[in-house]
Amino acid sequence: KEWPAFAVIGLLYRGKNDQGQIPALWGTLDAQAHALPHRPGAAFGVIDNFDMDQGIFDYVAGYEAAPGADLPDGTVLKEVPAQQYAVFDTTLADLMQTIHRIYDEWMPTSGFRRTTGPEFEFYGPDFDPSVPGSVMQLFIPIEDAS
Repeated sequence: KEWPAFAVIGLLYRGKNDQGQIPALWGTLDAQAHALPHRPGAAFGVIDNFDMDQGIFDYVAGYEAAPGADLPDGTVLKEVPAQQYAVFDTTLADLMQTIHRIYDEWMPTSGFRRTTGPEFEFYGPDFDPSVPGSVMQLFIPIEDAS
């Protein structure tokens, strides 16, 4: 699926998420959402700058930035380029299992390979984290493997 370029305004965490740091980041973001200049309707978790040796990465929890938005203290603006993505529906409970299935099963037989650029989680306007089974989408940047 082609997805246009966009920017996310939010909070940055760099690490492993081995102690629930990302859910805590979302909790902090929710408390500050009213102060962020963003477009309503969707939230994004942008994953980038992987360090495979250490198992760490950047994660920006945020919202689509309003054009020309000023950054409140403590926030970041993460640019996501337009590119082609493989899109997978999942739930928060199944997210890690879905990621493993994508890279271990789907990718090797798909005719695509992961390309440079961030992955992102898309939480649409109907997503509700308090409802088990609420569907989100995972976008993986891809290119033709041939």
